[in-house]
Amino acid sequence: MFTSSEDPTVNESNNVQVGDIWYRNTYGTYYMYISKSEYEKHDFSGDNIVASNGGLWYQSAYSWWTRSPDTSYDVYYRVVGNSGNTYSYGYSSTSLGVNINFSV
Repeated sequence: MFTSSEDPTVNESNNVQVGDIWYRNTYGTYYMYISKSEYEKHDFSGDNIVASNGGLWYQSAYSWWTRSPDTSYDVYYRVVGNSGNTYSYGYSSTSLGVNINFSV
């Protein structure tokens, strides 16, 4: 995850990869990096930012939902805010993004 006001692809030593997250701290907005080839194949509308290397910083959801770790709430999902804090349980029909990112 990158936290800065400047596009992380400007600095090649950042080694930005597909799926990386950028928190643009001057606006409090999160973006996910998409490669140039994917960007050119699809229509990405919205408040996105073309990266300095030709890829795209796609503006991501403000909140996400993920499965509950509590088996007694298996029909509900946890709401995770953009700060990483968890909030109330909700149904999967709630209009939130699904954040599936892994980093090893």
